[in-house]
Amino acid sequence: MTPGGQSESSNGQAPESLELIDVKKLRDYLYFILRSVRRHQRVAAGTFALVLFLTLFGLLIFPKDYHVETELLAQRNLLMPALGNPSRNVPTDADAPTRAAPETVRRRDNLVSLIKQTNLQERWDKTKAPIIRLRDFLIGVFSPPTEEERQEDLIEMLEKRLYVVAGDGTVAIGIDWPDAQLAFQLVETAQQNFLDARHAAEVSSIAEAISILERHASEVQYSIDGAMDEIKRLEPSHTVRAVPVGGGAARPKPKDTSGPSELNQLKTLLDGKRRAIRDLEAYRSKHLLELKDDLEKQRQTFADAHPNVVRIKESIAAMTTDSPQLAELRREEHDLAAEYAQLGGDRAPVSETSEVRMATPQLSEARRVLNAGSDASAEQYAYAKARLRFAMNNYDSLIERLDAARIELDTARAAFKYRYSTIRPAELPKRVSKPKIPVVVLAGIFSGLLIAALVAALVDLRSRRLVERWQVERTLGLPVLGEMPRT
Repeated sequence: MTPGGQSESSNGQAPESLELIDVKKLRDYLYFILRSVRRHQRVAAGTFALVLFLTLFGLLIFPKDYHVETELLAQRNLLMPALGNPSRNVPTDADAPTRAAPETVRRRDNLVSLIKQTNLQERWDKTKAPIIRLRDFLIGVFSPPTEEERQEDLIEMLEKRLYVVAGDGTVAIGIDWPDAQLAFQLVETAQQNFLDARHAAEVSSIAEAISILERHASEVQYSIDGAMDEIKRLEPSHTVRAVPVGGGAARPKPKDTSGPSELNQLKTLLDGKRRAIRDLEAYRSKHLLELKDDLEKQRQTFADAHPNVVRIKESIAAMTTDSPQLAELRREEHDLAAEYAQLGGDRAPVSETSEVRMATPQLSEARRVLNAGSDASAEQYAYAKARLRFAMNNYDSLIERLDAARIELDTARAAFKYRYSTIRPAELPKRVSKPKIPVVVLAGIFSGLLIAALVAALVDLRSRRLVERWQVERTLGLPVLGEMPRT
């Protein structure tokens, strides 16, 4: 016990502080690994070469992804509809150009059409990565998949890889696909199908509405004809001239059975589908001509292998096949035409501008009758005149709505090209997006060096020889007095 009351250890030294990490031991192990590489250079070099070879071989046989994306600017165009039809009152939400864009592109029937349009089934079999080919071969040996199962696999693959992002006024369509050419064509076709769907929803639907209004206007004209016939029967011949109201020739009256009513409804639907098909075909034809003109301009500057030329060629190829919307309209038109013909209707196509207006002389005659007095039977004449007035009011209202719808159609056709514009077109990818090849190669080099050093150290450890000074001191507990250099 010291005078200060402090005790000392038996050897006169203070107790050492406990260290969490033994730095000296770590340094010994590190030098042991590095010197093991020098002692077993062939083993280390062989291990490094093997790891690097496996890395490069994996890049070769495993699938790679190419990223393609296009972005559309979708904006509301309220000026042209307001100028064309000032009384038009449509809620702002109903005019959202990006509404339900992901659902439109990724809908199942659209994905099935996308597979057919790009011939994806056949081209996918030719562009598979070697490891995928091996997997499919092994699966096919035990359980060969059917065509339906193969299509379902492609649909599932498209659902996972094809994405659509609807932002504030923009629509981005992209995909990550193992083949660059297929990735580009899939995005181009998906974009065109989206535009066709929007065209059918915003423009072609107006054409079908016009057909419905024309049918109702024709039915009202039949009512006017009937009322005029009744008035002519009740009044003296010199009071009302025997002039057909509906036109220069007598209008054929529908039969009193229920058949013609159904026939007229089918004809209206058929006319609407034909208008929609014709309108969508005109839009696609115009866009196709623009692409061909652009292709000729690009060919004057670039060769056929240039990415710009290849991109336009792929866009033209996407336009040569029917979109899902056009195919659906044609299928519906075919079914309606068959049902219409079965009920006795003709197969003549509707004209672009079918006229349902009454001629000016006939319209003036009907209005004169409404304003003229008569000595005929008051009750029957008043009833016939009321029928005529009611039919004329309906006719004027329908003609007004029909004119507004036709203006709306012309306005929608003109405004559509300003409504959707491509601000970032799809480009044929020049490099792999996944995996990052430089990163994978650097990781392979680093892993090869680390594994080579560890393998060399493992060789020394498994030899059960003491090759380092610290191994003798720690294993045998004896101090090393000297070392002889290795000869």
